[in-house]
Order: sequence, then C-alpha cells, then structure tokens
Amino acid sequence: MTFSRTKSVGSELTLPVNTNDKTLLNHYLLIHAESVGRALRKMGVRARTVTLKIKQDDFSGITRSSTMVHPSQSTETIYNEAEKLLTAYRMIKKIRLIGIEASNLASVATPVQMDLFTNRIRKSHNWEKLDRILDNITKKYGRSAVKRATLSEF
Repeated sequence: MTFSRTKSVGSELTLPVNTNDKTLLNHYLLIHAESVGRALRKMGVRARTVTLKIKQDDFSGITRSSTMVHPSQSTETIYNEAEKLLTAYRMIKKIRLIGIEASNLASVATPVQMDLFTNRIRKSHNWEKLDRILDNITKKYGRSAVKRATLSEF
C-alpha cells in the first residue's frame, strides 16, 4: 500500500439556486474558508496558494488562484484571498457552484521569512491563534457553540 502526502484541501458547494448575488457568494466563501482553515490546522500545515472554484449555470468551470507571500492556515487570510479573487471575477452568468481550495502546503514547523517593514506575519499568526481556540471550543461543544455573526442566518 502506498501513501502520498496531501497536496491540497478544498471545500465546495452546489448552490440551492443559481445566483449572481456577490453578498450571498461571499457568505458561502466564508463557510468554505472556515472548513478549509480547520482542515489545514488539523493537518498541521499552512497553504501558500488559494484557488477560487466557480461553476456557472451553463456548467462551465472557472478557477482563479492567488499565491500568498506567506503561507497561512488562518480562516481570515484564506477568506480574504478568495474574496479578492471573486471581486476581480467579472460575473457574466449566474453561479451554481462555488468553492475554495488551498494548496502549495507546508508544515507549520517550516520557518517563515519575516518581513522587515510590515507585521503581516504577526497579524496572520494572531488569526491562527484565534482559529485554534475556536477549533477547541467547537470540538468540545459542537459547531453551533460559536458562530460568526455574519453567518448566523446560515
């Protein structure tokens, strides 16, 4: 039996109704970012590349990727990258499926080059710490114990 290293982590959903409502699509992106971030943290890895996956109402598929300077497992960072990709995407047709994939994975033990003039790593690290705390609460009390206010209707 051969084992291979995981190369990517993703989450996607076929929507109940085709839509071009970017606010609704951003809500789904946040749900996917939470799922992907949780999986990355559980695996003990960070992703450098975030890919937005879209399937339009005519079943044609589109992907857009962004490679970050610093790898992350933060839900916030993954969501922000995916949201930028969705904002840049010119929506001509309604969307029937939306998803996020994180790839270009590296162990959390891999050293990260510090920025000399910015504190981007520190901000991402703070989000990662918060996410780990939320993961522990969720593990102990269930997924409905703590929820982002923006996702309260989902």
